[in-house]
Amino acid sequence: YVAAWLVVNSMRMERIQFNMLQMQNVANIWRKRGFSGLVKEHKTFQVNKEQPNVYLRKCLNMFREPLDFSVEASVPMPRIFSETIQKMIDERKQFVMGEDEKLVAEVIETVSKADKMLDLSYVALEAEQQQEQEQEQEQEQEQEQEQEQEEEIEIEKYVDVAYSRDDEAPVPWEFARLRDKNFCTQFYPASDFKLYKGKPIVFAPYILVSNNYFNRTW
Repeated sequence: YVAAWLVVNSMRMERIQFNMLQMQNVANIWRKRGFSGLVKEHKTFQVNKEQPNVYLRKCLNMFREPLDFSVEASVPMPRIFSETIQKMIDERKQFVMGEDEKLVAEVIETVSKADKMLDLSYVALEAEQQQEQEQEQEQEQEQEQEQEQEEEIEIEKYVDVAYSRDDEAPVPWEFARLRDKNFCTQFYPASDFKLYKGKPIVFAPYILVSNNYFNRTW
């Protein structure tokens, strides 16, 4: 993912540089006209302050890059770059003439092709990302299912072990063993009698329980 991100980021930076280059190329077309006009008529620039030369003002404004600090009230709609270039050209049609029209058309054609290629690349990239997300979701679901199955198996094993009833058959013992307490290993104090995870009840020490009744290893 890191390598893919680096490649995509590099492509975006190259795209930004391409857009800036095309803006400079198209702006140079009318800036050349404006520069020629300023060179020819700069002496009459402020001869009559009450009636300034509008043409020279436009020529001068071509070399200005004003900063706009206004904030729009709504989110602006995104535009493709070819529309931005076309808007710049429409605002300066007065300075685009003759062979310049051919150059402008070439720039628009180049930018339009780049926009189409960019759209196709974004569609392909989105499709790949969606496919990767679907694969990741499938893998996560498979891992969750495997984990659930493992937990179920562990629970079943735990239940089998916790409630084991091995050696459930009663074990016979001789009646004569009751004569001596040391030989009565088949009994245990009733105070130790309890179910799994249960609490025992305290009985008198002489009360015993047989293993044949309930084996504590079950």
